[in-house]
Amino acid sequence: MADGLLDRVLVWAERYDMLPPPGGALLCAVSGGADSVCLLLMMCRAAREKGFSVFCAHYNHLLRGEESARDADFVRELCRRLDVHCVVGSGDVRARAAETGKGIEETAREMRYAFLRETADALGAARIATAHNMNDNAETMLLNLARGAGSAGLAGIAPARSGLVRPLLCLTRSEIERWLLEQGETWVTDSSNLLDEYARNRLRHEALPALESVNPAFVQHALDAARRLRADDAYLTELAENFLREKAETLSGCTALPVEALSRLPEPIFFRVLKKLGGQAITEGHAQDVRGLLHEGGSGKCVSLPGMKVCRSFGKLCFGVPEELPPLPVRCLDAPGAIEIPECGIVIRRTDGVPGKINKSFKKFYFEMTKGCGRITIRPKIPGDRLRLPGRGCTKSLKALFAEAEIPAWERARIPVLADENGLLAVVGFGADERRLAAPGEAAILIEIEERD
Repeated sequence: MADGLLDRVLVWAERYDMLPPPGGALLCAVSGGADSVCLLLMMCRAAREKGFSVFCAHYNHLLRGEESARDADFVRELCRRLDVHCVVGSGDVRARAAETGKGIEETAREMRYAFLRETADALGAARIATAHNMNDNAETMLLNLARGAGSAGLAGIAPARSGLVRPLLCLTRSEIERWLLEQGETWVTDSSNLLDEYARNRLRHEALPALESVNPAFVQHALDAARRLRADDAYLTELAENFLREKAETLSGCTALPVEALSRLPEPIFFRVLKKLGGQAITEGHAQDVRGLLHEGGSGKCVSLPGMKVCRSFGKLCFGVPEELPPLPVRCLDAPGAIEIPECGIVIRRTDGVPGKINKSFKKFYFEMTKGCGRITIRPKIPGDRLRLPGRGCTKSLKALFAEAEIPAWERARIPVLADENGLLAVVGFGADERRLAAPGEAAILIEIEERD
């Protein structure tokens, strides 16, 4: 049975490309419990067969006093016997948890995995093996279900992800312990695993036995279900990524998506699009808020997601809208020279007394000297601003012009307006007021707009 169990692990490991190539290295995370002792023993046998190196890492969380020290000593002795290089680290989990306000379990996990990654990097190990088993996977699925997870959370523990591999995920806890006994091996028991104050322990001691009484193969069925859920989630996530590649564009520094296309997305893909844009903190409630913008929101309406503001701007939904930006500061161009507008990446240059042929351009404006233009002010729009563009035959408010051009509401106060004591001269990106322009042959003030890289 012992060889058969090891063969199962090796087949599982090959299936998910868990083992390093010949000459490579694998770091095993070993607590001293049955699962991690089994992991180290099996990986040492696999290493001899396949020609890679095995290292061991043990992390002391300083949570159980003498028992924690006992575990570290046990792992050191095991590695000495197996001739495996062992790195032992430690950290004050309670102090860090108090400092950050996070729970003990979450903090312990973060500190442990940080230590494992640092150790793997130092040793040149491309993969880190942890000893999660089939029961752990079932517990994780139940715990995530109780916390309200979606399909990604219900998919349990991934066999391999981001350099972390779980070679024992194909074995039950009882199979592991039987195998160790047959090998004549011992292990240590973490007394905190016996306490029901932790949610995972309550599931282990109460929920799993109850479910196995309904079907003894429950943990195997849970592993199979997790695999199917991962496959489904991967496919739906790929569809969401394809949608973003095809439809997303950058608009005023935000990611913009067409309202019509978003509205047609099936719920599973829509939710994954949001998670791709907003991260794992996105919930169903956030998705409903964004749906509200699609179906009921007018242009300029916004909702807040974790770390992100989403606004509707005409026919697009914009993700990552900046918080309220200050309007452009008022600047004056009193005499020939240039002034930089760093907020817009432009320089506005003034040259006085320039007669001659006038070329129509959105970046060159010739204003008649006799119609004012003494002190030119560069400022944001203000209520009542109106502009008569050449050839339009009408005067429009800047509010109407910006709406026609579908300028996002949060960008409008950042568009430079040129004015003097007699009113508007020009709006950058739109043009000059035809009533203020010089005629060919008249002495003029030339205003040029240059873009900066």
